[in-house]
Amino acid sequence: MIDGHEIEAKEQKWSYGLYSVLQFAFPKELRIKRIGPNGQSLRAKIFGSEPTLIVMDCSSLPGEMYDLIPPIPPSEVKSVELIPFAKNFSQLYRDTYPMAHPLEIPTMGHVIAIYTHAGKGIFAANRTVGITKGVASVYSDMLPFPEVKHMLVSENNETDKRQLIYWTPPLRRSVAQEIQSSYYHSDQTGSFLYVIEGISSDGRAGYLEIPYRVFAEKSTEENR
Repeated sequence: MIDGHEIEAKEQKWSYGLYSVLQFAFPKELRIKRIGPNGQSLRAKIFGSEPTLIVMDCSSLPGEMYDLIPPIPPSEVKSVELIPFAKNFSQLYRDTYPMAHPLEIPTMGHVIAIYTHAGKGIFAANRTVGITKGVASVYSDMLPFPEVKHMLVSENNETDKRQLIYWTPPLRRSVAQEIQSSYYHSDQTGSFLYVIEGISSDGRAGYLEIPYRVFAEKSTEENR
């Protein structure tokens, strides 16, 4: 059994589908050979002289559909199972090649069972247009807010025109506890807004907006 995550991890930028990954990443398990007048078709085969058939999501895949397997995106494959000398091989061969002569149907052979995430066969194995499959990343580490040293701004004759004055997430308190926090305001005057968001220990969310105004003062002392 070859796990789909392992197959996807072996995919390279130059890979062109499932068979290309299996051919180069799992050469000891199976081989991919070219058939046809110009080698335009690819077939997967378990080692040995016996024929190899493909079962897709627990259903026999007709032989005329084998050319649809190589370009299947590895991301759509859940697993690939290699079954040497599979049971009931003759029946599987008749399902795959219904026009085969009874005397030409082999009694022994191998099976490669491909299971997709969709579980609906070959026509659901390709990516749906407009849908991207991926894994959401975990929360990133909390970054410190870049506080402005107001004294240095004043010494350099610069004007502090920040739009976001202050932001801090790690404020924790008990029910009867008050929290104090200090920060440097910008040089701008006018209307501003405190936005306070929180969540309780039992998962209830809270939100509060507090408007305030800042007026120009004659004193040059910094507002803090």
